[in-house]
Amino acid sequence: VHFQVGLDHQQAWWGLRIDPSAWYDLNVLLKRAEEGPGRAQIVAACAAAPGFHLEIDGGGTRPIARMSDRDWRDLAGSLRPGESGLEVVQRLPAAAAVAAGQDLFAGVRADLLRLVPFFHLACWTLDSPSGASL
Repeated sequence: VHFQVGLDHQQAWWGLRIDPSAWYDLNVLLKRAEEGPGRAQIVAACAAAPGFHLEIDGGGTRPIARMSDRDWRDLAGSLRPGESGLEVVQRLPAAAAVAAGQDLFAGVRADLLRLVPFFHLACWTLDSPSGASL
C-alpha cells in the first residue's frame, strides 16, 4: 500500500493505492471489513476523506465518503488478495491542475493527510488482523 501523486498530459491524480502484489495489505483491509468494529473504522476513515473515489482494478468509481458498512462487507466477500487492486483517488483535468498553480500542492498534501487513517487500516503491521504473533 502506498500514497501516489501523478501528472500526465490529461490529468493529475493523488491518493492511495493497493497493488495486486500487496496481497497482505489488501487482506488486512478485508479482514477489518469482515467484522463490525473494523467496518466502522473503515467507514469513519472514508467519511473523513470526501472528494476521493474508490476504483477497483481500474474499473468504475464510487465516492468513498458515501460508502456504507454494507458496501465494505460486500467488498470483503468479493475482492481477492493477490488478484485485486484498489485505489482511493482524486483526479483533476490537467488544465485545472495548471490553473491551480502552487495552490494545487497544498491541496494535494492536505488531501493525502486525510487518507492517513485509511492507510493505517490497510497497512500490514504486527498487530493488524492476520499479523504475526510474537
